[in-house]
Amino acid sequence: MADFTKFRYHSPQDNFDAKKWDLSGIIEDVRMLFDMGYRISNEDSYPKWKEGSEFKAIREKK
Repeated sequence: MADFTKFRYHSPQDNFDAKKWDLSGIIEDVRMLFDMGYRISNEDSYPKWKEGSEFKAIREKK
């Protein structure tokens, strides 16, 4: 991975090779993101921004 990042990432040699890349973790990522979205969509309250977040002030203006 370090070799790929150093010598090929964002270059003409930056090609996806399905035989070498292990994408098995993608299933867990998608399942976690779906579960999180599903739980949030079924909540009665809206998620809150952390104090000091730059987006909190923007959200509170609306």
